[in-house]
Amino acid sequence: MANAIILLKVMPTGGTDLTSLFEKVSSAITTQGGDVKAHKEEPMAFGIKVLMITFIIDENKGTEETEKAVAAVEGVSSVQIASYDRVG
Repeated sequence: MANAIILLKVMPTGGTDLTSLFEKVSSAITTQGGDVKAHKEEPMAFGIKVLMITFIIDENKGTEETEKAVAAVEGVSSVQIASYDRVG
């Protein structure tokens, strides 16, 4: 059974506190069976920052349900997979 390491780009809605948003998104990922390994804030444009979250998940589970769970978090504008790599 292989795992996938995912880099998820989370765009916040305007005025959202990124620390609080990370906690909520991290919880949503964990609930879907993911294991959050790292995160960082990255500048986008015009002073806007996005969350870049790295997590590991069972490759057979896929990412669709996790993306939906993250997109449903209050303060999330959009979710995009920036990178998907197979591990092991």
